This record gives sequence, C-alpha cells and structure tokens, in this order.
Amino acid sequence: MNKSVDWISISRAKIYLAVCLTAIGIYLFPYIYFGSDATLRIHDNLDSNYTWYKVLLDSGTLFSSNSYKVDQLMNGVTRSSLPSEFNFLVLLYAAFGPYGAYVVNQALIRLIGFLGMCLLLKHHVIPGEKNSLIRTGVALCFALLPFWPFGGLSTAGVPLVVYAFLNIRKGNYAWFNWVVLLLYPAYSSLVLSGFYLLFIFGLLWLYDFYHKRKVIPALGAILLISMAYLFKSYRLFFSFILDGGFVSHRAEFYSEGVGLIKSLNEALSIFSHGHSHAISLHSLIIIPIVFLTIIFLRKYLNDSTRKKYILLLTFIVISSLWYGILRLEALTSKESIGSVMMGYFPMQMDRFYMLLPAFWMVLFAISLSTLLKFSKKMLIVVAMILTSQAIYASSYHELFRFRNGPCVSAFYATEQFDEISNYIGKEKSEYRVASLGIHPVIAQYNGFYTLDGYIASYPLSYKHQFREIIKGELEKNPALKKYYDTWGSRVYLFSSELKEKGAYVMNRAGNDFEISNLDINKTAFRDMGGRFILSAVKVNEENNPDIVFKKSFKTTGSAWDIYLYEVQ
Repeated sequence: MNKSVDWISISRAKIYLAVCLTAIGIYLFPYIYFGSDATLRIHDNLDSNYTWYKVLLDSGTLFSSNSYKVDQLMNGVTRSSLPSEFNFLVLLYAAFGPYGAYVVNQALIRLIGFLGMCLLLKHHVIPGEKNSLIRTGVALCFALLPFWPFGGLSTAGVPLVVYAFLNIRKGNYAWFNWVVLLLYPAYSSLVLSGFYLLFIFGLLWLYDFYHKRKVIPALGAILLISMAYLFKSYRLFFSFILDGGFVSHRAEFYSEGVGLIKSLNEALSIFSHGHSHAISLHSLIIIPIVFLTIIFLRKYLNDSTRKKYILLLTFIVISSLWYGILRLEALTSKESIGSVMMGYFPMQMDRFYMLLPAFWMVLFAISLSTLLKFSKKMLIVVAMILTSQAIYASSYHELFRFRNGPCVSAFYATEQFDEISNYIGKEKSEYRVASLGIHPVIAQYNGFYTLDGYIASYPLSYKHQFREIIKGELEKNPALKKYYDTWGSRVYLFSSELKEKGAYVMNRAGNDFEISNLDINKTAFRDMGGRFILSAVKVNEENNPDIVFKKSFKTTGSAWDIYLYEVQ
C-alpha cells in the first residue's frame, strides 16, 4: 500500500514538473518565433547593455589592460568601464551573437531560477511529497518573473546559491554545492546581489560561531564565493581601489534627500511593489496570502518553519526600511558619510531589494503549505492560487509589455545606418558622431565612433569635458542640468526643447518636431573629434548656421527618421 502511495506521489511530482517546464517553454517560445522582430525592453537593456558586449568583442580589447582605450565608445572609454572577460554573458555573446545570447540568457536564468527554487524549498523549507505541487508551482511563479536580463543570475540565481550555502552549513559537502558557489559570481553581479548575499551569509556564520556550531565549512564557502567575485571583478577593484589615477564619474553622484514621511513612502513602495530591476509581482496575490498566514503561525507551523517565516518577513521589512532611510536628507548631503564613501568606492548600499523576489516566493510557499494543513480539499484552492499568480507573472512578459515599442531590428536599423555610412564615405574611425533625440548605442551598434554614450562607470574627467559641449542646453533647463551634474551616466547630446516635450529621445519615425535653437559648443565638439550629428528630429537651419544639414535617411522598417548634420 505504501509503495502504491509513493508511486502515485512520484508520478504526480513528475506531472507537476512536466507542466511547469512546458509553461517555461511556452514563455520562451515568442523570443524564438519573432526573432529580431521581438519588442524588447529599451530602458537599461537595448539602450545600453545589449550593445556593450557586442562593442567589446568587436573592439578586440577583451583581454586588454584596464587603461586601454576602447575607441568606439565616448571618444575612447577605458577598458575598465566595460564588462570583465570572466563575465558569463561575454561568453554567450561570443558564442551566439547579440540576439542569440539574449534568448539563451533568458532561457538559462529562468530554468536555473526554477531549479534553484525547487531545491531550496524541498530541502530547506517545505520538504515532503505532499508539498510537491507547492514547490514546483512557486518555482514556476518565480521563474516567470520579469527578471532584468543583464543582471544574469543576480536575482534569478539567489535560491540556488542560498540552497548550496545552506547545504554546506548543514554538513552536506557534495561537489555540486561548491561548484554553484564557484560559478555563481561569473553569472551575477557583485554590486547588484553578490555583496548583499555575502553580508547575509556572514550574519549566519556569526550566528553559528556565537552558538559554537561547526563554522569552518561555511567560512570556506564564504571565502570561495568572495574570491570568485574578486577574480571575476578584478577590473572593478583595480580601477577603484588600486588605480589612483582613475576617478569614476560616480564620485559625483548626488541625490537630494527627502523628509521622514517621503522616506517611509519609499520604503513602503519597495515593500509592496519591489524595484524595477527586481520585480517580484507580489502585491496582488502573494502579500494577502502571506499576511493571512500570520493568523495561523502558532497553530499550524512547527517551530523551525515559523522561525523561517518570521526571519524572512523581518528581513524584507528591514531591507525596505533601509532603502527608505538611505534617502533621508541627513544621509544624502555632500558632507554625509554616504557621499564620502561613494567617492572612494561608488556602490549603492540599498540593493538588498535584489534579493527580495526570492524571499517573497519562499514566504509564499510557506503560506500555501499552511493552507494545506486545514484540509486535503485545500489542494484545489492552492492550485488555483498558483495558477493565478503564474498567469499574472506571464502578463508581464516583455514582448507583451513593450508590444507598442520598436522591435530589435527597427531599433538598431542596421540597413539605414549602412546607408548613412556609405553616404559619409569615410572610415568610421576617422571621425566622431553624436546622436540627438536617439540613443547613442544605436550608432555604436552599427560601428560608428561616438562622443556620447551610456556607461555605468567612466572617467570623471570625460564627464566634465563633454559637459562643455552641452553646457548651453543644460543652462536652459534646470532639470537637465541636475540630471547630468548629479548623475551623468547618460552622456547625451541633450536638447532643452526635446526635454520640454517630456523626453530626451524621439523614438518614432514620422515625427514633425523641429529644434529651433541647438545651443551646443561647436568648438568643443570639433576639438574632441566630433564632426557629424545623427538626429532623430530636424534642426532649424537658419537659427543654427554652424550645423549644416547634409541628408535625411528614411528607411522602411526603421524606428527613426535620421537627419545627418555636419558641425562646422
């Protein structure tokens, strides 16, 4: 009889697994079906990361020294400003090209996220065959979240690396656990999630040390992942810590502080909705279910599970409050310790939110397992809740969310930019361009050498140098001036007139917008090697005699109408 029950349980577990993997396959299928006609997220995606890896590989500077200049970007950005050669995404780009790497990356982060959540829940949270539906269902809901693609496993891989660390902490020293800790840094970011995971692992180690438990293996695990991050991110450490001549533009990051009420609102927003780079979609279904469980903590949860529930919820609350606290005026002034630290090692200290999607899902799993303790009939209710959450997550599929935006091929418009290159008729390395009303990465993707760009970290001196070009436009618009001076990661040819229309890009062909006065420093532009402006909008020729119109390029299938101007 017991064997029969076990066989049925195993069969059900396999069915659940097959259904979930099929759902993930369906989620991924549109990427393959539409190909370059897919409409992907633009912000912090097509407008930046998607092109960085391509330019890096095309430049032949993958293994060059930190100080070597990648000439195509921003008049020669230093090699240290681009991803490390030990970044797994670089390998994907080399093997599959930009779009192929993007699709393979989407598949890997979702499958690894699913596997990691299943393993974490099975071995450390809700074991037992009766919970197999919950484990696979919650893992599916996690795998379907709209992860930021270029974060790699920074969020999606959290369950797997936590699973591996907890195994070692409990005395399971299988090779798989060590391999996970060794390889995770290559496919994640130290400044997005790695530092914060290490902080949590360190707290667990201190807890074990205080209670005189076995701590050497866990310490070895922490050292292993730390050394792996150090190896992968050696360019980051060399540039910020050992290279006294490199000063990042991030040293001038400055955010005006807020009052206590606004700070609490920021904290509440992170708690209830998460962050745009770590969306957990927990506000509609998961939070009500999680809070319902509080009523039954004592009656239906054993001590171990109850402790996990309380610790996770407490961590989420504290992380959210921490996010809000760091925005207080006292901590954001230029004299504060936070600003001083940013000058030495520019890293945001509020990114514990990158871990929260995984923790919300673990709470979700504990809560659903509590519902099953009422009655076996609750299994149907649990299945309905999981299905609803999975459908909700699927509705955030980027091809659906951004369906009204330009597709990949229209965004990069390679045919149109080939026409521009042929018209200019010179080697692209012989001149520099800047883009107006259009993201600079589009020119970079098509092989043009640009003065402008969008980079996470580059020399502060270049920020000041480029500012001389756009100084006149910044002075016209306080919002643009603040945007550039207090952040400055987007080194764009800004227009105050475009900004007044509510944007700094005009990502639509067929627009009739015309800039009346483009107040840029032509001498500074030419001195930096600039010659042409690639504009998505017209520039009035009479009011701007030093900006000479050459030709317009309008191509079917492009998201842009490009007007080529030469700066005299």
